[in-house]
Amino acid sequence: MISRRNLIQAAPVAAAGALALSACGGSSGSGGEGGSGDGGALTWMSMLHTPTTPEHSGPVMTALAEHTGTDFEFQWVPDASKEEKINSALASSSVADITTLNQLAMPSIRSALSSGLFWEVEDFLADYPNLSQINPATIDGARLDGVLYGVPFQKPLARYGVLIRQDWLDRLGLDVPHTIEELGEVAKAFAEGDPTGTGASATGFIDRQESFLVGFRSLAGYFGAGDKFQLDDSGKIVPACTTEAWKEAMDWYRGIFEAGGVNQEFVTVQKQNQQQAIAQDKGGIVVTGLFEAKNYVALAESINPDTEVEWTLINDITYADVPRRIVSDTGGGMGGLMSFSTQTLASEEDLARGLHLIDKLLEEPAYQLMTNGVEGTHF
Repeated sequence: MISRRNLIQAAPVAAAGALALSACGGSSGSGGEGGSGDGGALTWMSMLHTPTTPEHSGPVMTALAEHTGTDFEFQWVPDASKEEKINSALASSSVADITTLNQLAMPSIRSALSSGLFWEVEDFLADYPNLSQINPATIDGARLDGVLYGVPFQKPLARYGVLIRQDWLDRLGLDVPHTIEELGEVAKAFAEGDPTGTGASATGFIDRQESFLVGFRSLAGYFGAGDKFQLDDSGKIVPACTTEAWKEAMDWYRGIFEAGGVNQEFVTVQKQNQQQAIAQDKGGIVVTGLFEAKNYVALAESINPDTEVEWTLINDITYADVPRRIVSDTGGGMGGLMSFSTQTLASEEDLARGLHLIDKLLEEPAYQLMTNGVEGTHF
């Protein structure tokens, strides 16, 4: 359960915490120039998912540089304009020393990877204690035409689950749901009852079009559907959305929607609006990465510092006689590549500096810095 009482106060470093291990790459710069073959600071182009950038000379970045023994700075690319910025950098070959590439299905990225712009790194990973331990299945999923053009971002195989307001359950005298049937009843109860205790209108699921595309796949997975494609009984590959399990899930969700258990305007809701609605007690169920619970608590605190909001994390939802299962939302645990420029890191010695940096960032002290910040300062 995540609540205000047990939330680690790490908001000042939230952006830095995402930079290396979850493909959300800080320097205040936003250009695409590398050029660290001379032994200067390594540059890293990566995506920014927060309104402000981590300060390059701040305590977290300073501590990371000390831990890794490497001076490096980020070139932030706002997530909203990432395709334009990345395409421009690739087209002009003006990439940073390290470039975060997490949309590997884009033709421009696939073309750039195989053009010689980035190092083939697989033969070098065995020289590093952490890089050599990357799951072989993750490596398999990261290769393009049999070649590994960067260090893969490692993600949990499945992060999605159901977040539910525990304080609302308690107020309405409801148990934590562990089946699809129970989940539907809770969604309707939130919409029909007074879960906030204020008489204010509320609903069950708070959704948006973008999150629905992933969140519903997770819900359909409980019914037995695959992610995007799956094998039918004859061994033929078919779109998951054509299966009976998927259709059954659609019927169930439509029933919840028609009963008011889903925000009615979700197809027009943007991410920021969804987050604000959650923080403002507009709904009490979110199908998302379970790690988001702490962020929702932080948002609620920004509105009311004395909030007692509590979220329960559920990852064992089942349906009828379908065995417990969770659809992967991370492509089997591979979230993109950290690719190394052959233009600015021209020699194997230059490449080794970049690989050393990533290897050190995979160590526990670096993880703690990126997740919680500096002890005594942020927590």
